[in-house]
Order: sequence, then C-alpha cells, then structure tokens
Amino acid sequence: YRRQRQMCIRAGASIAGVFLKEFVNGPKWAHIDIAGTAFLEKPQKEFISGSTGAGVRTLLNYIKNS
Repeated sequence: YRRQRQMCIRAGASIAGVFLKEFVNGPKWAHIDIAGTAFLEKPQKEFISGSTGAGVRTLLNYIKNS
C-alpha cells in the first residue's frame, strides 16, 4: 500500500492533466503544476516571501518564442 500511495502522490500532475483533458476540446493546452513552488514563507535568493510566480517567466518565454 505504501508504494502505491507514493506512486499516486508523485503522479499527481500527470493524473490532473489527464483529468483536465476530458474538459478541453479544440485548442492546445498544458497543465502546469506549480503548487509546490508557488508560495514562500521566507525570502529565498531573488524571491521575496509570498507568491513566487514560479513558471510564469518560463511560460511567457515559451509563448513568445513559439
């Protein structure tokens, strides 16, 4: 049971993407799982505490260069 539970926890983003796919018809889309890096309790490196905006810069660069 423990091994299966760990596999489910690790596959959360993949499962979420498959689930969301059922509701999208037509346009291209992507599920980006940023929950683990979305908020900082304390400042770290160049980030202040609070919302990090993790993944936003990467996504915008991808869109810009596509």
